[in-house]
Amino acid sequence: MTKTCKVFLIIGTVVGCTALILQFYITISYSPQSGLTYFQSVIKFFSFMTILTNILVTLTYMIPLLSPGSKWGLYFQRPFVQSGVLVYILIVGIIYHFMLAHIWDPQGLEKFVDILLHYIMPAFYLLYWLINTEKGGQKIINCIKWLIYPLAYIIYILIRGHFSGMYPYPFIDVSKFGFDTVLINIFFITTGYILTGLLIIFLDNILYKFSRRKNTSLQN
Repeated sequence: MTKTCKVFLIIGTVVGCTALILQFYITISYSPQSGLTYFQSVIKFFSFMTILTNILVTLTYMIPLLSPGSKWGLYFQRPFVQSGVLVYILIVGIIYHFMLAHIWDPQGLEKFVDILLHYIMPAFYLLYWLINTEKGGQKIINCIKWLIYPLAYIIYILIRGHFSGMYPYPFIDVSKFGFDTVLINIFFITTGYILTGLLIIFLDNILYKFSRRKNTSLQN
């Protein structure tokens, strides 16, 4: 592990943990106002793709930093895993910016945490991936494999929403829009994941070829 990589891991861990802890505090502190019990607020906190994906990104920093040689440390250092995590966190930022940011106006601490989770974390992880992730190993099929995580989340949310009537995001609210409309929304979101995955794979290959040409020129 290079010194540069270690610096990225430290900063990413600190920023990720800070954002998640502050968001958890905000969620719990609003329990009385929202009419939810503290336990229900905890469930609500872990129901958002934003939170789950930011936890995943933070673990991608934290585990290789604390235990690089362990099973999970090696797992999170795999280019396939790191590239998939990049797809997930970029989609979080994209969907939030274009579909959700306009429906509320956070202030103060909420605004700060909102920026950390939806903008700083995606941008910093992209920079981490560009500089530290080994390039050249991504295949087209990976953009399909990377769908397992978001599709599993969507299935879980739809099943839970069917019984509880609570959906974390308006575009998958079956009770409001109906199942047909929600399926169309899921189709477009899934397409977004695939296109983002293809873009990352293309970028991975371009950077690999550029690196090889640079090394060849230096050797000559």
